[in-house]
Amino acid sequence: MHNPQHILNTSSAPDSNVFWMQHHFLKGFGGDLTKAYARASMVATEAVSNIRTVAAFCAEEKVLELFIRELDVPKQRAFVRGQLAGLGYGLSQFCVFSSYGLAMWYSSTLVKNGKYDDFSNIIRTFIVLVVTAVMLAESLTMSPDILRGSQVHTHSNGLM
Repeated sequence: MHNPQHILNTSSAPDSNVFWMQHHFLKGFGGDLTKAYARASMVATEAVSNIRTVAAFCAEEKVLELFIRELDVPKQRAFVRGQLAGLGYGLSQFCVFSSYGLAMWYSSTLVKNGKYDDFSNIIRTFIVLVVTAVMLAESLTMSPDILRGSQVHTHSNGLM
């Protein structure tokens, strides 16, 4: 007889890695757009502070075009990041559900061929491993925040 845990371990080990990847894809990639937004904000601030000059020279359309032009680069970067994040998230979802399907298919063939008698133990083991993989991935994605929190706690205790 086969142990259901050995059957399903093949799907749970990669799952924790995939869930960790999903978190990072949903969070978005790095890429600091603050400089680009700061330039656009500077254009708007100058236009508002010099509204009389802008109105006197009928330059509202020019200021608006300049503001839109400054936002073109962040718009393009955000679009590319969104596409890459969506592609990565979709790929990770494919990996997760493919591994689940593969594990269930193999388990069902073992039951069908008479090498394993009880499918309910396989389902129980599958659910335990899936929940464990999700919890492990969530704890791994929270570890930077936990480390930062402990550093702040240590620093604040040093100040007191």
